[in-house]
Amino acid sequence: MDEQNDPQIEDQIITPTLLAAAGVNVPEDEIVDLILEANDELDERIGEQITESLDDEQLKELVDLEENGTDEQVAAWLDKNVADLQQIIEDERDILIGEIAEDAKNIADTDATEEATTE
Repeated sequence: MDEQNDPQIEDQIITPTLLAAAGVNVPEDEIVDLILEANDELDERIGEQITESLDDEQLKELVDLEENGTDEQVAAWLDKNVADLQQIIEDERDILIGEIAEDAKNIADTDATEEATTE
């Protein structure tokens, strides 16, 4: 899959290339759904970590900006007010990719066991 040519996944944090590097091999017809689902989960996890790092005033400010501002304004605010933003993103990405890789390994192991028992 050429992620550069697929508008659904070209701007995602978790990409087919990252999954492949982690040993996750997904059928071509399932990759877009997996990428979108993984990045939705990643967004939630990053959001949780960010909100835990903010004080009440900052949280109110962020919520107001999310409701009334642009994506660019929110991104600029996060860059300015969340000192560890890049580290949070990288940590949560790595954790989630590890979980996906483990799940894929478990599915492959189960499939292999089932194939061996039916032969």
